[in-house]
Parts: sequence; structure tokens; C-alpha cells
Amino acid sequence: MLCSLKLSLISHRIKQSSQWFEWMQDVHTRLSTEPRHTEKVKIAVIDTGIELSETQRSIYDRDDEMQYKNWVDSDEEGIEHGKDSVGHGTHIATLLARIAQNATIHVARVFKARKPNMRTELKNIAQVNSMNTRNS
Repeated sequence: MLCSLKLSLISHRIKQSSQWFEWMQDVHTRLSTEPRHTEKVKIAVIDTGIELSETQRSIYDRDDEMQYKNWVDSDEEGIEHGKDSVGHGTHIATLLARIAQNATIHVARVFKARKPNMRTELKNIAQVNSMNTRNS
């Protein structure tokens, strides 16, 4: 009985999520038909990085709409599509790309693990903030 109730709840949440994304797509469709002159919005995701699968790359990695900078591993600089050993940054960035279609998403990898080491990883956040302040 309890298992059936959990499955029903999960099914209901999936249906609600799908309906919300359909509504968002409708909003994007209506907005795209109105003439306007807007600049792309810049969104920063300061998290565990991003690691797109082949399918995700074909959907989200278009026209430099997702940009990546690693602040954790200096030996990773040559990796073209990033790294995310936790998956949280990837999830957030792809969700944003899906709902904020007129945005350039900058992903900063500042954490290596699910539980950040605050002694070493706080400096990564400070470096991102410092760079952002200089480039504003």
C-alpha cells in the first residue's frame, strides 16, 4: 500500500513538472512573436561544474550559450565540456537553459564534492566574485 502511494505521488509530481514546462514553452512562444530588442541575460552558476552528455550538448551547448570555468583543478583546463562529479551544477545549468532561453549561462566550478571543504573552496568563490567585479 505504501509503495503504491509513493508511486502515485511521484507520478503526480512528474505530471505537474511536465505541465509547468509546457506552460513555460508556451510563454517563450508568445514572447518570441512580440518584436523587442533585448540583450542576452547573463546568469552565473557557482556550483560543482557542468558535465553535459552528448544529448545535453546538442540541446544546451549552442552558440556559446553555456560557458565554463574551472576554479578547482588546474590540470582540467584543457577539458572542453567541463566536469561535474556531483551532478548538481549540471542539473541547475540545464534547467536554467531550458527556462531562460535568452540567457548566456556561465558555470563556475568551485566545489569538488557534495560537501564542500570550506577552508579551501571559499577562496574559489572569492576568486569568481573578484573576477566578476573587475569585468563589470
